Amino acid sequence: MKAINISRILIVLQVLLASGYGAARLNPSNNPNRNHDGNDIDRSVSRRSQTVSTPCLSSFEYRVEGSMCNISSLTSAVSNGLAEHFPNCEHGVEHEIQLLFPGPGGADGALSAACETAEKLISVTDTLPFHSVLGKHPLFIKEFFDGGTYWNQEVVTDDAPQTKTSITTDPGILIEHLMSSVAKTKPLALPEGSNFESCSLDTIVCCYVADKTFNQELISNTDVCYHDLRASPGSNHVKMGYAIFDKPGDLDGATCTGFTWTNDNFLSKLFRGNTLLSISLYDSLIKEGHTRNVPGAPMCACAEQMPVIEKADCQQVTGKSGMTFKYSLAEGLNVAFDWSEIQFEACKNLEEELDLVEYFSVTTNTSKEKRLTKHIVGADQCHSATTKFLYSEGLQRLDFQ
Repeated sequence: MKAINISRILIVLQVLLASGYGAARLNPSNNPNRNHDGNDIDRSVSRRSQTVSTPCLSSFEYRVEGSMCNISSLTSAVSNGLAEHFPNCEHGVEHEIQLLFPGPGGADGALSAACETAEKLISVTDTLPFHSVLGKHPLFIKEFFDGGTYWNQEVVTDDAPQTKTSITTDPGILIEHLMSSVAKTKPLALPEGSNFESCSLDTIVCCYVADKTFNQELISNTDVCYHDLRASPGSNHVKMGYAIFDKPGDLDGATCTGFTWTNDNFLSKLFRGNTLLSISLYDSLIKEGHTRNVPGAPMCACAEQMPVIEKADCQQVTGKSGMTFKYSLAEGLNVAFDWSEIQFEACKNLEEELDLVEYFSVTTNTSKEKRLTKHIVGADQCHSATTKFLYSEGLQRLDFQ
């Protein structure tokens, strides 16, 4: 028997180890259950991560009180869904919402689309045209909101007391009926025509300069500063020009009121036409007898089309309202609105009555508030506002004592 060369075997083994042969067997890092140090890996962490990445809710349906179709309302619905069906869900409601809506727009995008779809559905199935409930042609309604038609022009005098009866009957009886029935149950669309198109400030204002009942003088709540005729060509049919009213005797006062809405408050948005009906026809015409427009301006229109004034009263829509959020993996998020006991009342915040600019500042963003205050400038600001406007037109104002 030949003798074994031990030194040659050792050399071969060293060569094999250097070339990596058998490294998989000798290196503990290639063991799927051990780390580089040879210690066991805790697989429970990975299993927990996979659980957290899956939403607890595969579907839910929950109604939330209120009229604000926003992320706060959706959070309330998801929170109640978790409490009812998955009280032991390992993650919180905010993370659940992220898992339910993983798309590019996230929960905000899904909610915005669902709210918009709900509004469009109501506009098709439930909303009534403004002119149809009044039994008038759209052009008659347009003319009325520009300050015309016999609804505005008939004036009660000692020689014509029958006009009061006529106003009470037409359109009085119809308006009284609408305000106690349809206006509180069915949304009305804003009237057709230029007055209410493209309200970028989400605000409508009505201003009156005459009173048609019992020879009474109009009770003014504001001064009118000026009107840029370019703001309302659809009403005055003038391409350019302006009218200045801020000197004593130019215009014996006016009374103005308005309302505003926000996109996430479905009640204020859906019932814009109803609020306009309440302000312009019920309160102003039938109850108070207010008529006629500021010369060169509409009587009622988007705030941007109206004359610059110092102040406006404010009206809001209130009532019981709610949203039902329904979600499933197959259909995504859907929203349905409901409402009852609709009322129209002075704008308030914590029981404090507010004018239009004050209420606007509570309900909308700062940039829009700054834009609105260019149209409603504040008490005793007419002179300053008019002077600035004239300067923008290349004119310097000279005030003689």
